[in-house]
Amino acid sequence: MLEERVLDGAAIDHIRRTLSYGKRLSNHLLTLPLESGSVIALLPSTVEEDAVLDFERGGRGDLELSAPSPSSGRGGMYPKMTGDLEGVLPRAYQLAAVHLTSGGDNCVIL
Repeated sequence: MLEERVLDGAAIDHIRRTLSYGKRLSNHLLTLPLESGSVIALLPSTVEEDAVLDFERGGRGDLELSAPSPSSGRGGMYPKMTGDLEGVLPRAYQLAAVHLTSGGDNCVIL
């Protein structure tokens, strides 16, 4: 089962560090007051607390590589979320929609 976990300042520090490698959009995002917001991670309930803030390792759920259907016309392999992660994208979109429609100067970075 997925849980919403609110992360502390370490997550914002990681986001700022990662954005610093980018260009125009990243530079703009760095001007935003990220510290006044919150970072929410959707994670399986089995993820240990110390692993939640281990941003360098990632991979907190099961991913399976799958080939697209032949009729799609796309080649290659694509990650497919399995197990506890299957509902993460719809839930992330739902959280984003609620946040963006709650008023104010809200933004969502996925």
